[in-house]
Amino acid sequence: WSRVIEKKVKNGDRNFVELARSRYRGVISSIRHQFQLMKPENLTRINREIDGEDYDLNAVIDYVVDRKADGLQSDRLYTKRLRRQRDVAVSILLDQSSSTARTITRNPLQPYTYPGRRIIEIEKEALVLMSEALEAVGDVYSINGFTSEGRRNVKFYVVKDFSEKYSEEIEKRIGGITFQNNTRLGAAIRHAAAKLLRQDARTKLLIILTDGRPYDHDYGDARYAREDVREALTEAKTTGITPFCITVDRESESELKDLYGDVGYTIIDDVLSLPERMPNIYRRLTS
Repeated sequence: WSRVIEKKVKNGDRNFVELARSRYRGVISSIRHQFQLMKPENLTRINREIDGEDYDLNAVIDYVVDRKADGLQSDRLYTKRLRRQRDVAVSILLDQSSSTARTITRNPLQPYTYPGRRIIEIEKEALVLMSEALEAVGDVYSINGFTSEGRRNVKFYVVKDFSEKYSEEIEKRIGGITFQNNTRLGAAIRHAAAKLLRQDARTKLLIILTDGRPYDHDYGDARYAREDVREALTEAKTTGITPFCITVDRESESELKDLYGDVGYTIIDDVLSLPERMPNIYRRLTS
């Protein structure tokens, strides 16, 4: 068992989001356009209904032909126009453990980056771009982070809950995300899955964004930590949730296959490309 404490992220500097938007201005414009195209048409026509706004011409012709031939006549002679909507709910779960404090070096292919930037800053930029994408397509979503200090103290930080609208308040919370402590991933997955299950959506997706393997000081044998994560993912799958892991840790690829092989994962070798790639990964998962 574990004790999960849910709390809102303390507000930080909203300027982080503004700087990210400026840095990725062109990418965001492209993402918004692509995701707006994913929206279904507002109305779809349903034929051969018992009642509706208009006659279904083909159904009426069949009715007349069948009547003259003394055949069976259907009374489904109308068309309806129904509103179509995407039916997707996604929970994004961010690893905020101390290992995300690791710094990165300048990438010559991306000159806007600066030496010494931390992994968690890049992850936060990915959240900014994902928010732009999800707002454009209209999917229901939540953003959460987690850290841990033993089984009795797993912190689950809410950045944006499903019921909250994206706002300046959410942007301040994104700015306030920090790194700390350990990675009791199994408990965080279970809590995120429980919240996601309460959403009335046909497609439920849990995206886990992490830089490495599960670890906590009282997990004991590392095999137990891995088994705990596998079991949490299996539990989520059996309830109809689709888990998917995005990681930037190529060194532990064999362990990642062991952890996520049954649910799906991708490794992003260049952490600097994470903000641009994450929306495209999501688009493939929900198309």
